[in-house]
Amino acid sequence: MPAISRRLAIGGACASALGVTPAHASDFQFDPTGSWIREVPDSTWAKHEGPFTEEFFKDFKTTDTGFAYKFLQQGEGDKPIKGQAVLVHYTGYLPSGKKFDSSYDREQPFKFTLGSGKVIPGWEAIVSGMNKGKRVVVKIPPQYAYGDKGAGNKIPPNSDLIFYMELYRLFPVESAD
Repeated sequence: MPAISRRLAIGGACASALGVTPAHASDFQFDPTGSWIREVPDSTWAKHEGPFTEEFFKDFKTTDTGFAYKFLQQGEGDKPIKGQAVLVHYTGYLPSGKKFDSSYDREQPFKFTLGSGKVIPGWEAIVSGMNKGKRVVVKIPPQYAYGDKGAGNKIPPNSDLIFYMELYRLFPVESAD
């Protein structure tokens, strides 16, 4: 058995014994000293202080549908397709600058399947145009977020949402065969 296959097999067994689920497994790396280390993504790029002003969005591209976005880091590889599971790291803000959610704070990227309807339409639109490693700041208009209903006590009705998003991982597409 080649060394890399043996390492992957041992790594999978160790990850399983530690209770690391497949969504977590990519966060662990095998150190040359023989130890497992957890790779914690850098979240400093997704920190923001104060309200989001028009000045903040001045260099952003805009769409006819009301999105404003700016790519901060290019990714590599393929873009996800409908039916493909992805992991996304993100931090979400209200226009006031109040953070309402962050996968970075939980140290756990969010997993969902593109096209499954499990996320807001704005996420579907943005993530479908990203590839692994791409980072974007996007302002999603209310009609592509939570609309006139809002979301509990965290997101008021008719609110734009600002997300710092990074496509962290694409999972292999499962075949129907």
